[in-house]
Amino acid sequence: MKKQIAIVAFLFFSAIICTSAQSHVDKEATLKIEGNGQVKALPDLGILHINVQAIEGEFGETVSRLNAKTNAVYTQLEELGFERGKIKTVHFNVTKNTVYENGKTIEKGFLGQQSIQVQFENDKSTLSKIINSFAESTTESSFHFSFLLSEKQSTALKNEAIKQAIAQATKVAHTIVESTENTLGRIVEIIYNTLPQNLFGETLNEVVILGSGAYKRPVNIDFEVQELTISAPVTIKWALD
Repeated sequence: MKKQIAIVAFLFFSAIICTSAQSHVDKEATLKIEGNGQVKALPDLGILHINVQAIEGEFGETVSRLNAKTNAVYTQLEELGFERGKIKTVHFNVTKNTVYENGKTIEKGFLGQQSIQVQFENDKSTLSKIINSFAESTTESSFHFSFLLSEKQSTALKNEAIKQAIAQATKVAHTIVESTENTLGRIVEIIYNTLPQNLFGETLNEVVILGSGAYKRPVNIDFEVQELTISAPVTIKWALD
């Protein structure tokens, strides 16, 4: 009986030691710092958005007219050097054409709409050629641009932002421990806070082309594309010795 009591007492004492040790680990002094890296760059890609529409009395006539206008735009883009296979339709719709006349809504034939897109390397020379081509075009259409980062450039900028965030957090951590009686120990945890990035720049105002070669003089490009920002928040926790 005494032997059993002694064994129980030993196990209980061991449990207290283990618990105390674990409690000591849980209460280890740590320092947690968040660094935030940011890099800016001009977008290296542009997207040309073109909208074409046709209004005719019959459904079939509307589709045929819309196809003819769109094919004219395809030909125009090919003349600019774009491959036909890379010109994509993103919206196609034919509906009844509803108008408001004399205080009431009436139907006048059908309205067909088609939107196409093509991507290009962003530079002023290409932008100028595109704008002047559509300015002199006889095809009625409207277009606008948007700008973004390629996957390659986006990855490179994100990696640079992460390095900046880590360097920033480390610098702040050393500044703090130098002002105390502690020293920076091992890294206990690193958290990379992935945030949704807005990789699109401002969309330019839509430029409406009237057709019939409305603009004969070359159009000068006098705008600057907005820089895009990549952010990378990184949180690092150090043990303090």
